[in-house]
This record gives sequence, C-alpha cells and structure tokens, in this order.
Amino acid sequence: LLARNAFVTEWGLQDEIAVLAARYSRDQAEDNTCGNGLPEDHEDEDDVLDERYISAVTASSRSFLARIFSLIAVHTPSRASSLQNRLKPISWVNIMELLSVARLEGITPSAIERIRSRLEDIYG
Repeated sequence: LLARNAFVTEWGLQDEIAVLAARYSRDQAEDNTCGNGLPEDHEDEDDVLDERYISAVTASSRSFLARIFSLIAVHTPSRASSLQNRLKPISWVNIMELLSVARLEGITPSAIERIRSRLEDIYG
C-alpha cells in the first residue's frame, strides 16, 4: 500500500482513547448520583469530566498501546525457510503468546488468562 493511497483519518489513537476516558468518567459520575439525580458532591458535570484526568489517562494509555503495537509490528511468526516470503496473518492466540513473554509492565499473568478466556469464548 503506497502512502498516497492510504486514507488519512480525522481521528487518531489519542482521540479515541480520550473519548473512552470521557465516557468512563461520565459513567462513574452517574454511578455516584443520589436518589434525586444530583451528584452527591454537587459538582457540575464539567468538574466531573476533568480535562487533566482525561489528558493523563489518554497519554498513559496511548504510550501503553504504542508499546503493544510495536511488539506486534516487529513479531514474525516461525515458519519453514521455504515459506520465507509468505506470511499469513497472526491470530489473537499469537498476540496473547507474544504479550505473555514480553513482560510489559501492567500486563500480569492473571490479566493474560482473563483476556485469553474472554477471547476463547468469542472466537473458540
């Protein structure tokens, strides 16, 4: 795929993470409301969706995902020398194996097992 043929998106990874962080923050604010629908601490919604919080979560998540994507990008599955120029796509199983041996900070063996279990339920 040539660079001039690639579609340039309006949103980047950082934007997507910011949307997820804002949605999570909003959901947490709704969970902390009392019976009358007002937040218990009576802060308005702008204070709940603190930009500094969203910015920090976005930067941290972006860095973490970039490390994972870099590991996946440089990984080449084992194959016979006769198939040197033929690569087939790696599966989620290959990615889970890669993450389990990479020992990235924040990815614990128990997290790997929970993810593996969920993906097995989805993909079999």
